[in-house]
Amino acid sequence: MLSVISTTLLIGCIQLAYGQDSVDICLLDMQVGPCEALIPQYYYNAGSGQCEQFFYGGCEGNENIFNTVEECESTCPIIYIELCMLPPDKGPCDAAIPMYFFDAAGSKQCEQFIYGGCLGNENRFSTHAECERVCNL
Repeated sequence: MLSVISTTLLIGCIQLAYGQDSVDICLLDMQVGPCEALIPQYYYNAGSGQCEQFFYGGCEGNENIFNTVEECESTCPIIYIELCMLPPDKGPCDAAIPMYFFDAAGSKQCEQFIYGGCLGNENRFSTHAECERVCNL
């Protein structure tokens, strides 16, 4: 229980310090882009919980791209595997948005739940595949 509270507080502090956008950027898949340059860059691999090098094509892609491993690590300081240990949290709002969470306490699989649309915690994924990728299944 203390670990869950500590992780939740850590995530909240990181979001305040770095902004919610930093957390979301770090969960994006690595994208090489359609161009054919071979530019060494770094991205945060949420599945492994670390920054890794890849070769960027030079155009398009997404925001999970960094010039140096230090820049990547300063933007994505959380080891996302810890997020998968949090219980599902629908939040206080009343929307009914189907989302997925990793059920660490029960099935040890990604399960669907209904998200209320605000707050909650970071063990919340738009797709089953994203949940499995981040929680390294």
